Amino acid sequence: MARRRYQKGSIRKRGTRNPVWELQWWVDFLNTDGTIGRKRESLILGNASEMTKRQAHKAADEHLRPLNLGKLTPLSTLKFQEFVETHFVPNVFPVLKNSTRRNYRVTLNNHLLPAFGDRRLCDITTLEIQRFVLQKSAADLGWESLDRFRNLMSRIFATAKKWGHFLGDNPASGIELPQKMPVREKRILDPQQIPELLAR
Repeated sequence: MARRRYQKGSIRKRGTRNPVWELQWWVDFLNTDGTIGRKRESLILGNASEMTKRQAHKAADEHLRPLNLGKLTPLSTLKFQEFVETHFVPNVFPVLKNSTRRNYRVTLNNHLLPAFGDRRLCDITTLEIQRFVLQKSAADLGWESLDRFRNLMSRIFATAKKWGHFLGDNPASGIELPQKMPVREKRILDPQQIPELLAR
């Protein structure tokens, strides 16, 4: 992993007509092969007419504080569908039972990939998955289906983290499901009721 270092960033005045203070700094990110890369990021801190350079440096320090405290993890550039099809399916499916494999494939094709396929792994949040589950519940999908969505998403993110493609907290671990409705108890005929039923 790239060595974390304290950054003050680089501040410059940009533009001539309405100049602004621009902050530039380095951020780490995860490549699709799991290695760490580094790229330059920039942010406009404010108008030079309303902010001195000293104030710009203070604003830059506040912006870079989480990075310098080590509270930011490298973001993955890998998209959800790319991870699923390139890594998860080829390496996890072979160890599953045939029935589980079929259920996973149907769940992915019909629900998870249409909803999250184009999103980067690092951009998918707990709130987004929670809303997805509630939308499926409103569409009258059963509790067991919702539980399957949550469990599969959790397994995908846990696998991505284990293999070095995702460094954040598992966003599916905090998902709450609607209350499971009790199934109506089935009534079974007593032995003495069977002849009576047949007679009728």
